[in-house]
Amino acid sequence: MPEKVKEEAERPIFLDKELIKNPVMSLSSASREALRMAETVDKMLRGFSEILANDNSDKVEELIELDDRVDMLYHEIKAYVTIISRLEINKAESRRVNEILNFTTNLEQIGDIAENKLKELRRRQKEQINFYVKGLGELQK
Repeated sequence: MPEKVKEEAERPIFLDKELIKNPVMSLSSASREALRMAETVDKMLRGFSEILANDNSDKVEELIELDDRVDMLYHEIKAYVTIISRLEINKAESRRVNEILNFTTNLEQIGDIAENKLKELRRRQKEQINFYVKGLGELQK
């Protein structure tokens, strides 16, 4: 496992093909990569909140691009875990495969929703449509 992880790495860091034959280690690696994916989604959502609060349009494109990383991680994790699922694994490992797939699928969907909302926000900014102060307060609750 890499000792120091660069958060912004564009490729998976923990999905080691050498570990595939060891389900416990490979599922642990997939879980760590899924957490990186979750951190990226969290960064998108926090950035979205910041944009709404501060009317910071400079970050919109940066956050939209984060969905590309979320999508890439999703596909890489899914492919990796699918290989594991085809091995002879026990029920607990099979359950873990399903948990990882469900978790990453949900994260990917959250990323897509955030990306769509960011694109809508970008459109509103270009058309200079702003939120009412009262409405913005309700969104931030």
